[in-house]
Formats: sequence, structure tokens, C-alpha cells
Amino acid sequence: MIEHLKKNISKQQKEIIKRQIRDILSNEQEVQKILIFGSFIKSDTPNDIDIAVFQNSKGGYLSLSMKYRKLLRTLIATIPFDVIPINPDAAGGFLDHIKDGDVIFER
Repeated sequence: MIEHLKKNISKQQKEIIKRQIRDILSNEQEVQKILIFGSFIKSDTPNDIDIAVFQNSKGGYLSLSMKYRKLLRTLIATIPFDVIPINPDAAGGFLDHIKDGDVIFER
């Protein structure tokens, strides 16, 4: 389990966290791309971890979000995180907002 984020988090700690997220979520067949965005990427003192999961499932937003949260909960139980499932045909301002994120997995 990852330790709770402290005031500062090193680049090395961030890489470990991203690798662990990738290793867990990439096992799901529907997951096409995983992108980390927000304060976790931009700051040495992030508020949380924002995770966009591009997937090709027919599942609903809530069920997919809960599925991914359950998979990650033991890994990042003490770190606030948001998981946002995104359909392949998604469009709009949110995608522009996250485009500068860090892609940690792509099929």
C-alpha cells in the first residue's frame, strides 16, 4: 500500500504511484488508455490523484467508476483520488482540460 501523500511528494514517488495504477487498471480488457491529470501532475503538493480511464465498455459511468475505485482502493486507500471513465466517442471541454495530462498506459 502506498503511504499517505505528505506535504511534498517527490518525482520518484509519483512515478511509483503511476506505475502501480497502470499495473492494476491495465489488466481490465476494456481499458484503452489511462491518463493522470490535475494537481498530481502539476504540483509537488497535490490535493489528490485524478485518473481518466478511456475504455470501450458498454457499462455505465457509475458502475465503471465504482469498479475501478474498488480495484484501486487497497493501493491508494489513504490518498484522495477520482476515477473518471471516458467513452471512446467522448467530446467536449473536459477532454481539452485533461489533454496535458500524463498518459501512463495506452493499448
